[in-house]
Formats: sequence, C-alpha cells, structure tokens
Amino acid sequence: MRRSLPEGASVFAVKPPNLGLYMNILLLSAFPAESAHLSQQLSATWMPDPVLGALSCRSLQYNLHQLYLAETGVGTEDAALTTLALLQQRDIDLVLFLGTSGAVGDGWGIGDVVAGNKVVQMDLYGIDKILKGTPFESCLFNSNTHGHLETEWDADPYWLAKLNALPMVKQGVIFSSNQFPVPADKFPAMLELGRGVIEMEASGVMRAARRVGSTPVLVLRAVSNIIDGQGRDKGTPEHGIELCAERLSAAVLKLLSTI
Repeated sequence: MRRSLPEGASVFAVKPPNLGLYMNILLLSAFPAESAHLSQQLSATWMPDPVLGALSCRSLQYNLHQLYLAETGVGTEDAALTTLALLQQRDIDLVLFLGTSGAVGDGWGIGDVVAGNKVVQMDLYGIDKILKGTPFESCLFNSNTHGHLETEWDADPYWLAKLNALPMVKQGVIFSSNQFPVPADKFPAMLELGRGVIEMEASGVMRAARRVGSTPVLVLRAVSNIIDGQGRDKGTPEHGIELCAERLSAAVLKLLSTI
C-alpha cells in the first residue's frame, strides 16, 4: 500500500518504488524476551502508543516505516484477541510475528531461524474428518465468514520470498498448538506434514488477520528446543532464548532493509 511521507521526511530519502514503500508494520511476539533484542537494536526511543483495552503497544519510525511493537501473551486465544484489537485500531500493512519454537523433524539446530511457509492449527487438525457424517458436521461451516472452518493458512508468497532470500533463514511448516511440548495424538501427523517447528500462537494471529481483511502475515520462529522422534522435548539450553532473540533480530532488521 503506497502512503504519503511522514511529516518532516525528506523526499530525497524516498526509496525508488521497486525497492520499497512507506508501510505500517506490526511486530508481535508472545512475550517480551522474544523481541527484546530487536527492540534494543532498533532504538531506545520507542514511544508508548495508546490503544483501547488492556494492550501495551509501542511505536517507532524506522527507515520511513512506522513500526508497532506489542506482545500477544501465550496461546492461540490471547494471540488472536491481541492481533484482532490492534488490526482494528491501526492501519497495518504487514504483520510480522516472531518468537521461539520447538524443532520438529531432523536437521534443525538451536538458534535456526525458520520462515513459515504454512501455519497449521494442530489442535483442530483433522476435525473435518472426525465430524463428517455426524449431527455436528454443519458446525464446520462458519456463518460469520461464509466459509468452512480454517485449520491451515499458507504464507503470502511475495513476503515469503522476501524472507527466503535472507541467508540466515530456512523454510518450514509452523505447527500451532496450545499443548506443550506437542499434541501427542497429532505428533505422527506433524511428522508426515513435513519439517517445521511448533509454537503456541501463530494460528491465532493468522485467524484474526484473515477475519478483518487481507493483511499479510509473516511468521518467523527461532528454534529454542528440539523435539525428538517420539515427541519428547529435549529442553532449552542456557541462554537459548537469548540466542533466538538475537537471531530473530538480525533477520528482521535485514528484512526491513529490503522493503
């Protein structure tokens, strides 16, 4: 979305149209430690940005872009509620959700940064087959959205390509569940769906964004712990979350430099 320049910005600082436009970008994480390094690297002058309700949001102008930074809280419900409230109160062009995650499948290492090519809500995965032919099959159709219940969302191809172009980012499936470390009954299905990472908020963010429009959402997760082949959490090493925050910060800053 093309915008007029912020007040006081020089026309000579505008990037050519093929390199990027002024945007409003919402940066989200579940809890402060996940975005702490990014917040520090961007600036020490974040300004409180009052929003309705019990939400804490900060804003900052960076490379002509207006950035908003907020924490959603843990779990799909809080993530959806926070995202919905912010998108209804701010004119957002891009949502970037970042945080820690557990690696699913072989080949991942602590600190690896993963761009989600797809988000799958594992707590509801397969519910269409479970309810088919039962008196509750009609529940799969949502009269508010006039469509069937969504349990997975593909990443926006344009923005996914932007992330994939970064040398430090790998691509994978984002498995979303409120069960920690994994939903045991769905773990075999996760392995079949492909290499990825599991976390607790992305499906809520995706669902909220799709409810209020077509704002693209990027999910960027760093591996803080490894899930073994039996679905057991091998634990988070000392300073693992800090390492993830540093790697996420580097990836986000690199992305911002390209738009």
